[in-house]
Amino acid sequence: MDPAWKHPLFGQFERKGSTFFSTLTIPAFKKFSYDTGYSNARASTGKVVLAFGPFLWKEELAEPTRDMVKLAEKALADPDKLVGLVAEALWEEFNGRGPTTGTCWYDDMDTVNKSFRAAKLPPPDKPQDILSALQLTAIMIFTQLWKYPRPVVVLDFHAAFEVEHGLCVVTDGERVLGTGYTGEPEIGKGPD
Repeated sequence: MDPAWKHPLFGQFERKGSTFFSTLTIPAFKKFSYDTGYSNARASTGKVVLAFGPFLWKEELAEPTRDMVKLAEKALADPDKLVGLVAEALWEEFNGRGPTTGTCWYDDMDTVNKSFRAAKLPPPDKPQDILSALQLTAIMIFTQLWKYPRPVVVLDFHAAFEVEHGLCVVTDGERVLGTGYTGEPEIGKGPD
């Protein structure tokens, strides 16, 4: 495929339909060190797909919008901060604090601990311990998300505590807006 779009920092992107994608190497993402045990998803090397695309399938995107590009630049300007945001947000969810999207791990540290042990990982005692149960596979910048009318970043993970469906984390580059199962990104809401 010929390059379809170029970013001065992220480089050349290929295009498939209305989605633009490239593979980046970001050393900070090695901290997401979960090894699934499968040959096609070994422990992270820091390589991750970065994609820009529409959220709704009927949406056409000639190239990433200025707002999408600014969001990607903001989110990836400090990868260590992004890693920390994910760990803190999941720790809060595991302990029943903060907004929820109705995931099975919300306020269920017992099940989370069992999942860690099943993956031969020590149960987490602090946010940073969660990193060993995550492997980042893709970063998607969507034009919008359901009723959220602005671009968002969706981080897609293999997760030891959700091996069946995987995990996605939604962020605006400053804070985690919600989590969900892979392919089902959501913005969290307060307890009912």
